[in-house]
Amino acid sequence: MKKKLLALCFRPPEIGYTQNSQGQYYILQRAQKMFETRILSFKPLKLGEKGENYFDPNNSMIVKLFNFLFLGRSPRLTHYWSKSFYYAYRTMLEEFKPDIIYVDHLLLMQYPLKYKPDAKIWLYNEESQLYIKKYNLRKNIFDLIKNIGLSDFEKKAISIADKTLLITNQESKYLKSLGFNLVKTMPYSVDDKFFYTGWKTKQKIFSLLFIGDFSHQPNKEAAKLICNKIYPAIQNLQIKIILVGRNINEIKKYLNSKIDIYEDVEDVRPFYWESTLFIAPIFSGAGMRIKILEAASCGIPILMTPLANLGVNLESSKEAFIENDISGMIESIKNIYNSDGSDLVNVSLSANKKVRSLFGIEKMNKLYDEIFSELL
Repeated sequence: MKKKLLALCFRPPEIGYTQNSQGQYYILQRAQKMFETRILSFKPLKLGEKGENYFDPNNSMIVKLFNFLFLGRSPRLTHYWSKSFYYAYRTMLEEFKPDIIYVDHLLLMQYPLKYKPDAKIWLYNEESQLYIKKYNLRKNIFDLIKNIGLSDFEKKAISIADKTLLITNQESKYLKSLGFNLVKTMPYSVDDKFFYTGWKTKQKIFSLLFIGDFSHQPNKEAAKLICNKIYPAIQNLQIKIILVGRNINEIKKYLNSKIDIYEDVEDVRPFYWESTLFIAPIFSGAGMRIKILEAASCGIPILMTPLANLGVNLESSKEAFIENDISGMIESIKNIYNSDGSDLVNVSLSANKKVRSLFGIEKMNKLYDEIFSELL
């Protein structure tokens, strides 16, 4: 008889949802081969929509403000606290009787902390708050308020977890230095059969591409930099800027008619294949940027910051163009624009080869199988 796994999910582990949702989809696909699996997940439900295992986040600003001012709770914790989710979790423990609780995000650890199950707990910590605090990777005041107290919460969460899975080696190494030894690196994969190499070396027009969910603060900040810093510096050149993603309303105030916007597209691959350069001016947050894996797998050359490279570890100049600040990125764009394009081709080929060999789905499936087999 198969052992039982209950997954508590920050977002539905589905294809076609967010990039991180797809990352969890591939992980849980491997888990389902070994375990009888049930899933409880948050997902904003449309008016009148019902989902037996899906739950609405808490959008009440009054509740968030009360919990923040009087209980000192992070607004993000409040957002993902639901009595309905908690009762479903308790019911699942009693009726399904899982052998392992797989928690796919730090915020969902508030449920095992409130009611510790008679099961092993595995936390997938895709963005370490302790790492962010150590290296001061969250500077926006509103983002700081939203995440207040989460580094202490992370310590509590890891203390009750039987294993904590980190998405990058850098974060794993730092947590081990703090004395948390039950940690292991388990990156997301890229479906290199779906995101196949199709980048066109000859483009009709030189274009810069950025893709992301703009409700996520690092992506929102990146869009602001692209619109307010990069665009003004290159507007006299024949360069098109393309932004693709979800929640465009979050960045509307930065946009102008010269920037091409595509929201909620069904297939992002043509944008990777038909743009000249993927840019990622990421200066906050931690974890691995799946967009970098997708871009490299599709073959488009990448210009990014060191933080966008976290966990992917592409080599500067050889596998990607890497700049420490926005002025360096602007200068790099101008240099590439005025070059013969040979550097683009070389960087494209090198990054593509590395990402496919390290993060391709078959390679990562073997790692997922190896890690989950520890529970058999």
